[in-house]
Amino acid sequence: MLSLERLFIAAAGWKSRWLAFSDQILAAYRARARLASPPMLSPPPPADIAAEGTDAAFRPAPVAPLRTGPATAPVRYPGTPAAAPLRHPNAPTAAPLRHPNTPAVAPLRHPNTPAAAPRSALASRPPGSAIIEEPRNDKEWHQLELEVGRLFTAAPLVPTRSAGHAPEAELYAGRAAEIRRMMEAVRDSAKHIVLYGERGIGKTSISNTFWAHQDTVHPPVITARVQAYPTDDFEALWRRSLEELSVAGQQFKYEISADYDVITPDVIRRELQHLRRHLPIILVIDEFDMLKSKEARELTANLLKSLHDHGVNVTVLLIGVAEDIGELVANHQSLRRVLLGIRLERMNAAELNEILDKRLRLTPLTITGDVRSAIVALSCGLPYYVQILGRFSTQNAIKNHRTQIVIEDVEAAMQRFVAESGQSFSDDYYRAVESKQARNIFRDVILACALARADGAGFFSTSDIIEAISLLKPDRLYKPAHVQPHLAQFITDKRGNVLIRRGIESRHRYRFSDATMQPYVIMKAITDGEENLRRRLFYPTEAPMEQRRTGTERSSRQGAGGSRSADTIAKAVGVSRSTAQ
Repeated sequence: MLSLERLFIAAAGWKSRWLAFSDQILAAYRARARLASPPMLSPPPPADIAAEGTDAAFRPAPVAPLRTGPATAPVRYPGTPAAAPLRHPNAPTAAPLRHPNTPAVAPLRHPNTPAAAPRSALASRPPGSAIIEEPRNDKEWHQLELEVGRLFTAAPLVPTRSAGHAPEAELYAGRAAEIRRMMEAVRDSAKHIVLYGERGIGKTSISNTFWAHQDTVHPPVITARVQAYPTDDFEALWRRSLEELSVAGQQFKYEISADYDVITPDVIRRELQHLRRHLPIILVIDEFDMLKSKEARELTANLLKSLHDHGVNVTVLLIGVAEDIGELVANHQSLRRVLLGIRLERMNAAELNEILDKRLRLTPLTITGDVRSAIVALSCGLPYYVQILGRFSTQNAIKNHRTQIVIEDVEAAMQRFVAESGQSFSDDYYRAVESKQARNIFRDVILACALARADGAGFFSTSDIIEAISLLKPDRLYKPAHVQPHLAQFITDKRGNVLIRRGIESRHRYRFSDATMQPYVIMKAITDGEENLRRRLFYPTEAPMEQRRTGTERSSRQGAGGSRSADTIAKAVGVSRSTAQ
């Protein structure tokens, strides 16, 4: 009996131990599950309580009493990840705390991810706003001077959008009609363009940017540019052209080869026929007038005709200094269906003012009406001079820590240009006016030529010259017999062919052979002490009423035949009325 009773007691003890052991296993399993699960709303029991047994393991968590004091951090199991704090979607993200002496860590970036280009003040500005506010210290004045130098660059505009540069279309002014006609020719299959006119009127700039203008073209355009040299023959010129087209077409998977023993018009035409037609291709040949080889010009004309007849999707743009297409392209009469001739004339006053406005509105600088009129008048319709005088004037104002450009800044810009132009103009100028005769009037006549009323191509007559010189020298009486012998010398090699003469003998018209010489002659005369011209140009309201009335009467008699070119300077000195306001 005792042995049976002991057996039951032993069995009960083993059962109790087994239940306690199973409770420990269950508590351990639940604790491990909490490690892998999200944090619970109520804190789990401590490990020491869970290990006591079944009753302690399942004991409910105590409820925290209500209190009004500052909240304490919730109890969290040691291995449980912390939950992110709740934040309103519109609340700004707080910057991570960092010791002041700890260097900032650059954000992680994949090695193949291109780095973002730095944004300059111009590239990141809101539309219509200035680059920077009015400078407050020397560093900001210097920064403004650098930005002005870039905005008023005299170099041809380019279509690049490099770091720190705004789209050049924002700075381009005028030529809307020419741009539209050129883009129509590009869209027309195998139509070609001849762009011609005087030197310095912006032919290179428009050829660089007309196809990149946002309002005129949307699909990408493949462009290549080639410079013509006097020593080029047809093969040398067009081999370089094929090489440039090959480089330009690489990004579009266009394969163009220049690896030929002999380059002929047929070879070039067959090579370009392989190109796909969905992307327009433009080949620009600049300074085509420098090409001396007559054979090269004739073969180029034959090539253009062949490209047109075979419908090759390439537009060739020939650029040169010329008065008409015949001076650039041989047998142009037979290419009338092939060529679109565009003659660039000098800009009018509104277009020149637009050049100033597009740049000055990006700066905190302002300009008065007299200063604007002086810069436009001195430019003689050439955008190059608006750029260079605008840059020198604004930089002079900045050096004096002024945001308003005044007449003194234009005078300083003019003196700087004459001094820095160096031998590029002075040699030709002195060759034209030097004389051993004490009372020669070469300087007066060449200055009158620069001030005379001219047409869109820059041509003026003998009567226009006499009118201009009479206003500058009112105490002298000039007649055609006094002026014509000097004009005859200006068209000779002895005087450097400073002028070009056209027309029949009784109606000769003249023009500067280099248009950029004309503004230099005016600025040179003012810096040499031509006070009458200086006063009329910079201080027109101070001119005697009699002189102003005389200029107005002459303008009314001449009618509305004003030019788009040098007529602005003629108006400034009282010679004629400009129609381009």
